[in-house]
Amino acid sequence: GSFEDTVNFDPDGAGNLVDSQGLGDIFVTKYCSNSNMPQWTQTSGGPGDDRAEAVSVSQDGPVMVVGSFTGTADFQAETKSSMGGKDIFLTSYDNNSVASTVTFGGTQDDAATSIAVDAEGSFFVVGSFQDVVDFQPNDGGDMRTALGGTDFFATKTCASE
Repeated sequence: GSFEDTVNFDPDGAGNLVDSQGLGDIFVTKYCSNSNMPQWTQTSGGPGDDRAEAVSVSQDGPVMVVGSFTGTADFQAETKSSMGGKDIFLTSYDNNSVASTVTFGGTQDDAATSIAVDAEGSFFVVGSFQDVVDFQPNDGGDMRTALGGTDFFATKTCASE
């Protein structure tokens, strides 16, 4: 999800107070299956408006979170910068840390709104984009141009990538 100001992610325990870095930050909390106590919480964000929109978990793989961020956002091990307005992020969490974060977008507002996983562990992401977006910025490019003000997208990230 997303949060603003200060949040206690462990209200029944000793407390885990976390301050947001800006207008909104991203959080992921893993709870024990046999209690309401959190195992871990990770937060990401920066001074802009950063929003987690959806989460998916594969059978044997990572927890995947998608959403949007503006400006510069700290995704634990690395800092990412948007290309203009809102950009899309896809972050994988492995145990208690960020395994990787991929971002893509253009100069306008772009957002991922949903994610799902199939039996092979591939992830499917859907959302919206404006203007021109490179959906494979690390692999030589997959430039797409919106035909209207805001268009939708659906993309697949293979389990082996």
